[in-house]
Amino acid sequence: MKCDHLNCCPQCQLLDTLAFDGHFMEDICSYLFPTELKNLGDAASMTRSALRNASDEVKWRLQNIVRWSSAGGKAQICKRDPSVAFSFGGFYPGGVALADLNITSDCNLSFRFEVTFSGWVAGDVMLGLTQRIAATPSDESAAALETGYEYVLGRGSSPPSVFVSAGSVTQCCFSSGDGSGPHIDSLSAGVWFRSAEMRCAGDWMEFQCTAGVITAIDAPGNFFQWKTEIGKGEVWQPAFAWSGGTASIRIVQCKRCAVCEKCVK
Repeated sequence: MKCDHLNCCPQCQLLDTLAFDGHFMEDICSYLFPTELKNLGDAASMTRSALRNASDEVKWRLQNIVRWSSAGGKAQICKRDPSVAFSFGGFYPGGVALADLNITSDCNLSFRFEVTFSGWVAGDVMLGLTQRIAATPSDESAAALETGYEYVLGRGSSPPSVFVSAGSVTQCCFSSGDGSGPHIDSLSAGVWFRSAEMRCAGDWMEFQCTAGVITAIDAPGNFFQWKTEIGKGEVWQPAFAWSGGTASIRIVQCKRCAVCEKCVK
């Protein structure tokens, strides 16, 4: 899909600059010897064959790609790859993105936030889950989403959330959905965490949801846990928020839910 590189993520801006199309590939191939061209074709054929004969788990991942479904503030979803969201920066209102992974107390799954393109050194990010709101045109949910990172912090009419605040300080937090804002989770009070900035390509944080219990690990080796749990009948979804940051974030489900099989809508 061709997109306006001025209004899409850094990866798209780079690809549009390279003009990656048939002429570009023809220019590359014109420098290859016949044997190298054959090897290139064989590699493509082997890749197709490997995907056709892949395990059920790999095929499941290809068929069930998690996508960012909505964004607010200054956050946007990549037009080429909807599993990637990004923000153009700004400390207020920042940005927020919600994924289309529906998580209940019956689920046993894990998902990961991955930095695909590095962002500014300054700024903070919030990674976690928020309770899903059944939106109608008369609801305040759309307006709440436009408050950017405050949506995850639990201010105003935002729903309950659990999240890791990363950047200048790494903290394990939650909000109750009553407008009172964020609080340090009691299970992590007084715990020292290694810095988790989530701004450099390759950084990641993985959340595990098992029978309503939420935990997380990250690349620096931190382990996070929350007293807040997903209640019976509630539906939660992954959320990522930026405050001054510009890193591009991919959402990936890395553990299939063998319990309910209804996580991805």
